[in-house]
Amino acid sequence: MTPTVAADSARPASDRTASPDVYLLNASYDPTPSDDGSPSLPAARGVCSDRLLHVLRGPFRSDADVDSWRASIEAAVSLGASASARIAANTGNNANTVDSANNANNAGIERDDDVQLTLWLLYALHLHGLPGVDDRWEWHPELLRGTALLEAAFEARLRTLSREVLFRAGVALDAADDADAADGANGQSAGRDDVGAGVLALTHLDLGPSLSAQIASRADLGQVREFLVLKSIYQLTEADPHTFAIPRLRGQAKAAVVEIQSDEYGNGELPRLHAELFAVAMRTAGLDSRPGGYVDWVPASVLAADNAIMMFGLHRRLRGAVVGHLAAIEMSSTVPMRRYAQGMRRVGLTDEVAAYFDEHVLADALHEQVARHEMVMPLVRAEPELRDDVLLGAATAVMLDSLVARDVLSAWEDGSSALRQPLPGAVPRAEPPVPPQAEPFATPGGRAPAPRRVRDGARIAICPDGPLLARGSIPIGPIGQDPADAPGRTVALCRCGRSRTKPYCDGTHHVIRFAAP
Repeated sequence: MTPTVAADSARPASDRTASPDVYLLNASYDPTPSDDGSPSLPAARGVCSDRLLHVLRGPFRSDADVDSWRASIEAAVSLGASASARIAANTGNNANTVDSANNANNAGIERDDDVQLTLWLLYALHLHGLPGVDDRWEWHPELLRGTALLEAAFEARLRTLSREVLFRAGVALDAADDADAADGANGQSAGRDDVGAGVLALTHLDLGPSLSAQIASRADLGQVREFLVLKSIYQLTEADPHTFAIPRLRGQAKAAVVEIQSDEYGNGELPRLHAELFAVAMRTAGLDSRPGGYVDWVPASVLAADNAIMMFGLHRRLRGAVVGHLAAIEMSSTVPMRRYAQGMRRVGLTDEVAAYFDEHVLADALHEQVARHEMVMPLVRAEPELRDDVLLGAATAVMLDSLVARDVLSAWEDGSSALRQPLPGAVPRAEPPVPPQAEPFATPGGRAPAPRRVRDGARIAICPDGPLLARGSIPIGPIGQDPADAPGRTVALCRCGRSRTKPYCDGTHHVIRFAAP
């Protein structure tokens, strides 16, 4: 199978014609898995990724000549910088910059297929490796130099776009931004004192149409499968990039990241590992569950979202950004996850597919409180200089998520696929959807929250305008019955009265803008 898309499809025409030899596509693609069952290396999307793949396919040499590859990176970065400069010149320094950047005719590095695939390949060397590639390439000095060039351009672009997102949310990065940020949020500024409130404001920001609403109510089975493919690039390695933050943190912030990540890793139980739950969902939906199996299918915006997390996680100096990114993800996912689960069942996919999303409805209702009050705020109190990077990470998460949603919904609205090439294989048989039964003291999928290992002793924390966090051995059950045994479990208990999974919180307090008396 050969990809049918052009490597430079997201490039402005002026860039493509200026230097056509820089964007040649190596169209060869071998769908045969490697000997260990992992996917084969992806097809190149331009000269940067083509020359990198040529290097990686060869034997490892400490003195390998990668000058031509590094020269192609320098050319790509130069063109990307000029495209970004044109965007700024055409729009000025205002909130419309984000919309302009989301226009394919004004694409920046976040939409560059060749650059984003090159970064993804380089980051894969630091994570789970690449099939048939010598692991020693991970720390090859010349590859690191090329990575640094791409990262410098990517980080600069993210900082520019994130500042505009923060402006819209009314969140100031520095003292000079305070008044402007209040104007951008119609006079309602999140201010500088509470970075947690700033991250929360970002997660409530409306940057465009909702992908989760589309999945919940209108997407057909084929589109839902495309959605799973797009999600698979990160979800099949879920938690791994953010976990790089743990050894770089100290104190309460470190403990909070460990608490969140322990849930992501199923608290030591393989069937509850979130990446494993998603792999089961993929297989049940008739899709490839191998990490990286669909890199050839996804657009640059999806790779950019994954690459941003890796870039933040791999650099100690960006530890604030990876924490902010994790916080934004955890603080914004409960309602979308509930919608996704609804959509899976609506098109007839089984509970095994919806189970991944069900798990996150309750898990992230807890995580959002831990992320804000026990991770982000203690980190900035201990290291105030990290405040702006925390907001950078959070704004990047929100902005790139919106970018992917725009790409997907635009393609579907035009009646086309959101993927770069058609999915192979048969569509799974859809079963008649079963109306969900509201069971007390259970998740939407009928399972109790995952057990959690926390310190001894029971205590309850009240989250501002949010749930109660119950930690320790607190048995919970209906009156008149033996309470459920809950040794060592931490749960978020509904306080707004509108949760669909009472007594547990499902994030509905965000939807109704609950304000505690």
